[in-house]
Amino acid sequence: MSDLVKKPKAWERQVQLGESQKAHELFLEYHALGLDRSVPKLAEKTGKPAESLSALSFKFKWVPRAIKYDQYLIEIRQRAIENQTKTEAILWAEREAQYRHEAYSFSEKLWARAQEMLDSPLYEEKVEKKQKVEVGGEVVEVNTVVIRKPVRWNMKTALETAELSDKMRRLSLGVPTSRSEINLNVNQDSIDERLEKARAAMNMWIQTRLEAAIDRLVNFNPEMSREDAKQQLLSELPIWFAADYKLPSPTMLLTEGDDEPEASEPPVEPLQLEEEVVH
Repeated sequence: MSDLVKKPKAWERQVQLGESQKAHELFLEYHALGLDRSVPKLAEKTGKPAESLSALSFKFKWVPRAIKYDQYLIEIRQRAIENQTKTEAILWAEREAQYRHEAYSFSEKLWARAQEMLDSPLYEEKVEKKQKVEVGGEVVEVNTVVIRKPVRWNMKTALETAELSDKMRRLSLGVPTSRSEINLNVNQDSIDERLEKARAAMNMWIQTRLEAAIDRLVNFNPEMSREDAKQQLLSELPIWFAADYKLPSPTMLLTEGDDEPEASEPPVEPLQLEEEVVH
């Protein structure tokens, strides 16, 4: 029963006021004329006498009802936009997380490939070995020759692969991926100025991005503890920022200042090659 006596919304048919279906349809046509709606325009569109339409407009309060209907539609549109924005934000956050994970995995594969290049011989090698084999129930030693053939690569290829691996790793962890991301002309700065800027940028990264980078690293490698992830990142930061600010050595970032990274461990193996790229 409560639904039957519920007061209709302003833009709905006002049955309790005696508004007929045809009168309500005229109101809806009046509203559909838009912000410049008027009775004369409705009369021109419908062919109805303007006097009759004016009487209906006055009796059933078309003007305030149309305004309320406008406000209602604006609210609906705004909610739809907000919901769409939230949905898209969630979607893009998921895509970003997936991309970061793929970038990190790709960087690991690139680094493994660079190591394979460096481990392969530069020239064809023949290695003679003695191998024990069982013949007729007896173990005898036989001479074997292992031929290691060089892979088609050069030092430039290996360095480019390692550099790309480092860039993808930075990207996945939210670290600047190139000097172009730093709005500084370090080429014209002295070493002391570059050192000061590098230390400030590194400490700012630690304060604002370290925790998020730890989360990503632990997510990539669930077997790694947060403390291990933190120590690994802090050991790599001096190399990254020294490269970005063209410092002669990453250790310069660890020798002075109270705001330096907590870890003083040597750089992890995957970034030793990056030092060679810088120099």
